[in-house]
Amino acid sequence: MLKGYMDSNCNDWDEKLPHLLFAYWEVPQESTGFSSFKLMFGRRVRGPLDLLREEWEGKISSTKTSVVEYVLSFRQKPTDTMKVSRDSLGQAQEKQSTWYDEKAHLCTFEQGDKVMVFLPLKTDKLQAAWEGPYIILDKLDDVTYVLARSGKKPKTVHVNMSKPYFNRSDAVFWISSVEGSAEDPEEPVMYGDWDGEAGIEELHLPDHLPSQDKDQLFAALKDFGTVFSNKPGKMDLAVHTIDTGSHHPIQSRSYPVNEKVKQEITHEITEMKGLGVIWPSLSLWASPVVLVQKQDGSIRFCVDYRKLNAITTPDAYPMPRMDTLLDCLGPAKVDEETQCQED
Repeated sequence: MLKGYMDSNCNDWDEKLPHLLFAYWEVPQESTGFSSFKLMFGRRVRGPLDLLREEWEGKISSTKTSVVEYVLSFRQKPTDTMKVSRDSLGQAQEKQSTWYDEKAHLCTFEQGDKVMVFLPLKTDKLQAAWEGPYIILDKLDDVTYVLARSGKKPKTVHVNMSKPYFNRSDAVFWISSVEGSAEDPEEPVMYGDWDGEAGIEELHLPDHLPSQDKDQLFAALKDFGTVFSNKPGKMDLAVHTIDTGSHHPIQSRSYPVNEKVKQEITHEITEMKGLGVIWPSLSLWASPVVLVQKQDGSIRFCVDYRKLNAITTPDAYPMPRMDTLLDCLGPAKVDEETQCQED
């Protein structure tokens, strides 16, 4: 509740704590069926709107109850309320346990394992993110671990707040065989450098991988060869449109370039035309080309869309964060049959 309130009012949150606390006490809890105020004080809290409604509807009784009658009635109410709340809480716990066990799986770590831990952010205590890697120091019980990070104090965390850490360099095993000589030793080439033209048969998979898994991998690579190619492609499953409203077409002049840059532009255009990702256009809209040099010395072909972006209506649904998508894919398990059905 506090986090939801701070999204719109971040300067006076401390002044609103009594109001949030009153709202928390007043609303019935789903598991028990009663509000926390009623379980503690034996009666329902009456806010300003409740008093006005009772006055309008004439529900305020003018008859007075004696102290003895009130005490006897009050003693019985908490007893009955607690009995009903315990029964409701037990049923809610069984339902929640059933829902949780459907997707829950046993996760255990050993001493020395590396894990990521879900911790609050230093800049915003109401937000949390995965941090690490941490190293498991000790196991207190089946679900509680003591872990530490270099230069930091040990932490005691629940297993649900941690997940295994995988080193990217250790997880990559796609290597193609490259013959070398004594003067020029063999250098492993990452699978990502395979252009899809050398042939899948030339790929070398680790010897410890079972033959059945190798066959499944090769079958998937043959069926989806274009997906694993490092050459860009195109798809026709969706069409992207740019909403410029009623604005007139923008035509920007090309930037002056020297002869060497012209050759680079011609080479990039020829290559992209050959891949089928661009084609000639007679549109009234025109934006200049910009070439950006990468760290490895190669050229990145860009277009200066600043004037177009200035009059473009932004999408109401932006793309999600990449790290969020990767966290969703982390525990995913895909077999060949499921992959084919999804595709």
